[in-house]
Amino acid sequence: MKKYILIILTVIALVLLGDVAYYRWGWYVDLHPNEAPTAVTKTEGGAICIPDGNGGWQPLQIRGVTVTAAEPGVYAGDFTTDRETYLAWFAEIDALGANTLRVPSIMSEDFYRALYEYNQSREKPLYLIQGISIDEYVMDSTYDVFSERFVEEFRTSCLVAVDVIHGTRKLSREELPSAGWGDFTRDVSPWVLGWVLGSAWEPETVAYANDKYAADPDRNSFNGVYLHTAEGATPVEAMLAYVGDSMISYETRRYKEQRVFGFFSTDATDPLTINISPEANAELTLKTPIDTERILCTDAVLSGRFAAYALYPYSTDRLAAADDAEWARLGVMRADFATANGGCNNYAAYLRCLKNHHTVPVLIAEFGTSSSRAPAKFDWDTGRHFGSLTEREQGEAIVSSWNDIVTSGCAGGVLAAWQDDWGRSSATRGEADPDHLVYWSDFQSAPQGMGLLTFEPGESAPACTVDGDPSEWSQKDLALALVGGSAISVRYDEKFVYLMVKKPNLDFENDTLLIPIDTTQESGSNYCRALDLKFARAADFLLVINGKENSRLLVQERYDLFLSGQIASHFDQNLPDRDSAAFHEWRLPISTDPENPLAGYETGRLRYGNANPASPDYDSLADFAAGTDCVEIRLPWQLLHFSNPSSMEIHSDYYENHGVTYHSIDRMYVGLRDGRIGFEGERIAMGEVALRGWLENVTYHARLKESYFIVRDCWNSLP
Repeated sequence: MKKYILIILTVIALVLLGDVAYYRWGWYVDLHPNEAPTAVTKTEGGAICIPDGNGGWQPLQIRGVTVTAAEPGVYAGDFTTDRETYLAWFAEIDALGANTLRVPSIMSEDFYRALYEYNQSREKPLYLIQGISIDEYVMDSTYDVFSERFVEEFRTSCLVAVDVIHGTRKLSREELPSAGWGDFTRDVSPWVLGWVLGSAWEPETVAYANDKYAADPDRNSFNGVYLHTAEGATPVEAMLAYVGDSMISYETRRYKEQRVFGFFSTDATDPLTINISPEANAELTLKTPIDTERILCTDAVLSGRFAAYALYPYSTDRLAAADDAEWARLGVMRADFATANGGCNNYAAYLRCLKNHHTVPVLIAEFGTSSSRAPAKFDWDTGRHFGSLTEREQGEAIVSSWNDIVTSGCAGGVLAAWQDDWGRSSATRGEADPDHLVYWSDFQSAPQGMGLLTFEPGESAPACTVDGDPSEWSQKDLALALVGGSAISVRYDEKFVYLMVKKPNLDFENDTLLIPIDTTQESGSNYCRALDLKFARAADFLLVINGKENSRLLVQERYDLFLSGQIASHFDQNLPDRDSAAFHEWRLPISTDPENPLAGYETGRLRYGNANPASPDYDSLADFAAGTDCVEIRLPWQLLHFSNPSSMEIHSDYYENHGVTYHSIDRMYVGLRDGRIGFEGERIAMGEVALRGWLENVTYHARLKESYFIVRDCWNSLP
């Protein structure tokens, strides 16, 4: 009996050991060592091709969408999105007219299970471009790409990704940086078009390695079985060739397959050397290129390589700053890209330059723009700004960018991204608490609004729909009631603070409504000098509703973040008084005038419109709307200097704390006055609004943006 038990335990131990060795250590026995590898996909001319079913190849115009695991309440790197959600997303992406998914890193088990199930019975599957990212911490903490930690983590990620798509890997949580985990036992390799290796490179990282190893023959060149570098290659390019060769070799040996591959780059490291004078823009003269034309395939590569770039319409400043002679050197003429408004489509020209540079297909692995309220960068000539676009304008910008990509001769493009991401940091100066971004929606942050799918607060509806209909408001929302029937009510959710002003016989075009707001008790003023207004409390903001075209949020001078940024670089200036009576326009350090960059962008200016998505005249950027005897207003939390509303954290005094720091509050105060009525110096009364954060208990629902349907109409019209 003991012998029998011992045998059983030995068998179990061997099975477990075999499972660990096969699925976790990557051990295998090549049962067909002489079997010739085959190409699953390949490049021909300027195209990425798939089998045509008759032994030949047909080009596939890549119409892709980047998918991550980002959802409200969790970071993309938490990889908590479940299989059912992915299946629903895949169906909507398929209906969009897309044919390809791109993931920037190894995803969770549920992603690959969902892809496997979705494609099982489909004649036209959703293909996958698998990205392998470089851990951001490693990128930020070391400049040396030849350090063992850097290059071996990158190489290991590539080899593990090969096993993942073939369904022969098991990963524990956090076993591999920037990767998901689970039991990857579904073979999705039939639908994997290829690989994109790497992330957005820090130019400093590239420059450091190239300078350090420029004269080292073991670092500035590489000769492998599948890849080698050309003369003049840089050390970083040699490192990429080494990693790529290792990956191709592994998939060829173990799985007898090859598929197309590319190395990821951005406009900061692409190979276009555009010469501009330092006087034109000193910042743009700094660039460290990675030129994958110097990474060559040997005859052992059956598939082929492509060039992969993240390129956005608003990231082509270098070309815009170059003179006509430099354009001619690059093989383009400015006149060929003229726009109807007398400007120039620099994006289309930049794409053409990239395509002209390469002998391999060019894939725009990221493109798109944002429907956030505040802009982060402007595209002066075509209006495809990074932010400050309505959902409709976002869709139109995506379609026009797509047309530029196709016209340039690129192999296709991948839209960034499928869904909005609450975890993306603000593009401005650290106003938001970086440790709690996912618990609220920052409508001011351009990186958060790049999706076609948005996440709105509330399980089925937000706390308020700003459309001029006061029926959703109740007595419990009342903050202040005045003699004569005027009143102001307040409510909030994960995205906005909402206000509803009720005023009998409201003449919206002629009445001026004045709403002081007191948030932090560290500063503020009881008096506004410009409008000769007195407040019952020291106000930090003054909301002025003055018709459709001239309504804005003003900020008290001491609490003016834009001013504090200017003073920080000019210490000889006098600091504003804590109780300064000056109220300023609320500005961001982004200028709409390239001739006057210090002017800033007035983000406090309010936009009139209907913010109800169900309305035919829906305006996704609308801040306020008037109805019968009422005005509804919504203010993004960051406009009121909240850094983390989930815990009701707000900015502290900028001068006492030498920058942006936070403290918590549990109430704020709002007031109301009709600007036409004289009160002979009487202070504006202000009512208390209790504030309670929701911490990590986020509620939300998903909604397809207007941009989704615009892109859908475009892509579904294509063959």
